[in-house]
Amino acid sequence: MSITFCGDELHLRKLVGLAWWAALLVTAVMCGPIRAAPPDFSTSNAIHEPVPAVAGDVLHYAVTVTNTGGDSAYARIKTVLPQAYFIRADGDCAGAVRDPDSRGLVWHEGAFSAGSTTQCRIDLLTRREAAGTLAPLATEITTLPAGYLRFETAPELAAAPDPNAIRVGPVKVTRAQLVVLAFLAFAVAGAAVVARMAGRGRGRTALGAWFAVATAVGFLLFFAGLAVGDFRSFTAYRETSCTVFDSAIRAFPGTGKSARSSTYQSVFAVRYEALGTETYSAAFPPISAVSLGWIGFSLQKLGDYPDGSVHPCWFDPDDVKTVLLERGPGAAYLFALFPLLVLAYGLSALIVAVRKGQH
Repeated sequence: MSITFCGDELHLRKLVGLAWWAALLVTAVMCGPIRAAPPDFSTSNAIHEPVPAVAGDVLHYAVTVTNTGGDSAYARIKTVLPQAYFIRADGDCAGAVRDPDSRGLVWHEGAFSAGSTTQCRIDLLTRREAAGTLAPLATEITTLPAGYLRFETAPELAAAPDPNAIRVGPVKVTRAQLVVLAFLAFAVAGAAVVARMAGRGRGRTALGAWFAVATAVGFLLFFAGLAVGDFRSFTAYRETSCTVFDSAIRAFPGTGKSARSSTYQSVFAVRYEALGTETYSAAFPPISAVSLGWIGFSLQKLGDYPDGSVHPCWFDPDDVKTVLLERGPGAAYLFALFPLLVLAYGLSALIVAVRKGQH
């Protein structure tokens, strides 16, 4: 069978082919080009443990990125870390390089196919002084030409329980607070006794001298507390080996006329074995050490304890989170000379006032 069309003889098969191509052309003109589904990362999430999070403890984060849409020719995944000490990154982000300035960790850059999932696990040591603040870990996903998604988990850091706290009735007080209360009671009782012994004529002079004595004793009690801490570091602390895995320089802004100046202190995050358990903590200088305003000294300390280095250290068996890379005594005891002079002056003035008041 044959059909004549436009003067040419065509087979039926060719006619059907022409009709198919014509239908396809009409469909393309009316419906436009067929577009692939865009990538969709909206189900991605981040979690943390333990709950609640405690300042000074290790936090474990898990970031899961899933593409429930179409293929992505390019996707860049960056996780921004909170202010904390970096321990490790595992999973699909193992080996990713951390930027110390932006605290960013870029752990995927390239194609991301439809239905794929990738996960990053990050361990951080939180800072003890960060109690009451958030530790947000944010992840940013950037795709071409203009796709962007950001999600985070932000645990609030609770204060660690004080191992030196003592329960007095319904409240807990530290040993230092008990010493302060005892000192205040001593100062008030002493003032009453001195005023009575000196009599009316010398009462004001005697009270002034007693105030100088009480103030000097208060400062000397502070230095005595430092001495007890240094003494325990030599007698009660246990020696072990610490591996430095991160470090930082803490800045302490000045107050008053020295508000524009700051003092600096180097802090080292270390891993060590304490009482049979692998422990992570921040090692501070000895309790009697003096922080200097010159940042160069702290930078020099960072050079003495580089990341990855191993050093002898000492931890407190009563609080294994307290660890020292160096032991005292420090230069703080030099400042104890001033309250000693005030104490000597106050005692001499007090003795004179009491003697004259009794005659």
